[in-house]
Amino acid sequence: MLISMPCLLLVSYLHMTLRSLRNLHGLSLSLMSMCLASGYFVHSVVHIYGIPNQGFIGYVIQFFILSYFFWYFCVCFNVLLNVWYKLPCCIQLSKSWATFNFACYTGLAFSGPATIVALTVQKGLPGMPSYFLQGLTESIRDSQRYFIPPVSTVLFLSFLINIISFFGFQRINGYEKAEKMGQVHQNLLFDQQKYEDVKKE
Repeated sequence: MLISMPCLLLVSYLHMTLRSLRNLHGLSLSLMSMCLASGYFVHSVVHIYGIPNQGFIGYVIQFFILSYFFWYFCVCFNVLLNVWYKLPCCIQLSKSWATFNFACYTGLAFSGPATIVALTVQKGLPGMPSYFLQGLTESIRDSQRYFIPPVSTVLFLSFLINIISFFGFQRINGYEKAEKMGQVHQNLLFDQQKYEDVKKE
């Protein structure tokens, strides 16, 4: 956990500062890395210094860890949107639309975890990530319901999106090969540079 934090923060820093990486996908990846690093940091501090893990600090950890998984879903969805819609249709989002798109991702990535944390608080359950512990008590088993099912659902949806994106890349590869052979009509052409950018992501 402690070893991964500098790497996550470096990824976040590079995607926010390098112009070639500072796009919609890069900013989403940056915030995803920052959320995981923040959750790991607070979790490590709690264990290293023996801070009581009940109450507010436990909910903070729960929020950051959940946010990471929601950001991962947003990153996967953004790739899907690129390979099935933007690239084949040669669509370049304006700055205002890109900002709106990023705002939607941010809203989803933070409101989802906030809702789950609010439900955890409402039920009076500990926010400390008991998913790291065995479900030995009823309280721990109850609190796991507000982490394991949501994360499992988000990961399953992300997996499905990645499979669909794979077929989108295969489709675009077919266009590229056909274009090289001169067998593609003008309406099937796509921006090669944008395709390379998405492949890197």
